[in-house]
Amino acid sequence: MNSTSNSDDNPSKEPYGYAYYLVALSFGVLLVIIVIILISNYLSHKSLQNRQVSGTANTSMEQDSALTIQIHEGEAVVNNYPVLLYSQAKKHKPDSETITSYSCCSICLADYKDTDWLKLLPHCGHLFHRDCIDRWLQVNLSCPMCRNSPLPTPLAEVTPLATRP
Repeated sequence: MNSTSNSDDNPSKEPYGYAYYLVALSFGVLLVIIVIILISNYLSHKSLQNRQVSGTANTSMEQDSALTIQIHEGEAVVNNYPVLLYSQAKKHKPDSETITSYSCCSICLADYKDTDWLKLLPHCGHLFHRDCIDRWLQVNLSCPMCRNSPLPTPLAEVTPLATRP
């Protein structure tokens, strides 16, 4: 009769043993799921970064090549601007305020001499030393005086709707 008091034969303690086992198993499965989610999240984030970097690199290379083409076209346009001696500029356009009112280069601030070669920006009529404006336009894409772009834009060739017949 003492054998009934043995803990191995008591059915009331058995469910608690399985409960601990089920709780531990649940936590183990939950931990594995969390680790898998974290790893997949990390890998997808890493993949997204790689795609963005390669996309940015491709976009950057496309922008660089477009800028290089635009710079070469701009250099060709700037090289075709009229070049004249300051003495000739004073003779040919004595009524022009641009030529007579500016007696010095606004880039280097040196006074014009009659033997100086000047370059005329045709869009605004401003004059500068040839070397000064060439160096200026390599860095800046606008006139140093009025800040208008001397380079032709595709929109400049489009006629406004109001002027069409």
